[in-house]
Amino acid sequence: DLDIRGAGDLLGAEQSGFISEMGVEMYYKVLNEAIEELKEEMPEIQAANYTISETASAGIPCTLQHGKFVKDCQLETDAEALIPDDYVQSGEERLRLYRELDDAADETAVLKFEYQMKDRFGNIPPIVQKLTDIVRLRLIAIDLGIERIVYKNKTLICFFVSKHDSPYYTSPVFASVVEYVKTHPQLCRMKEAAATPASAEAKLSLTVSGVKDVKDALNTLRRILNRSTEA
Repeated sequence: DLDIRGAGDLLGAEQSGFISEMGVEMYYKVLNEAIEELKEEMPEIQAANYTISETASAGIPCTLQHGKFVKDCQLETDAEALIPDDYVQSGEERLRLYRELDDAADETAVLKFEYQMKDRFGNIPPIVQKLTDIVRLRLIAIDLGIERIVYKNKTLICFFVSKHDSPYYTSPVFASVVEYVKTHPQLCRMKEAAATPASAEAKLSLTVSGVKDVKDALNTLRRILNRSTEA
């Protein structure tokens, strides 16, 4: 999710309200219901486990995921990242750009988005660059089997696949996470939180301290992912 729990924090309160007025959340709810009906009629769709999720607060669409250990990654951050109205003046156009960026399924799509933004609106401001890096962070997190990320106060917390019997925990991807923790004991701490009434299973999380900004968080996850591809 591009929020991420507080669309007002990421998009700005005014833009968040504008998105809500568009009725996007209801649209994606109906779309998900249609996908569920198709799953019943077509086994191949059921097997692929397609879904579309939306942020609860703003209804910003999230990437359709397929063939991953997790479908999406929720991201919470205190970093200010948005498309300011002095860079793109039209509120409707900003909404379209947010949707386009959130639809980005890989690094190539994000690079294309940045190229088009620069071509149309001029040099990309740091606050917009931070937004595209947040999307990169979410995409890499999905590849790493991370269901949720919290990046606040220079601390990165990653919550992994909920189901303990998931094949994720015997995969090279998770092995690379464990190896990274072992080689960075002063910065990393992995722990399992007890199950709660809201969550039947205990949650495994990784906390990385001293992460100075979004770019640093992104590079941290890239280093972990690179370990899994080299294994």
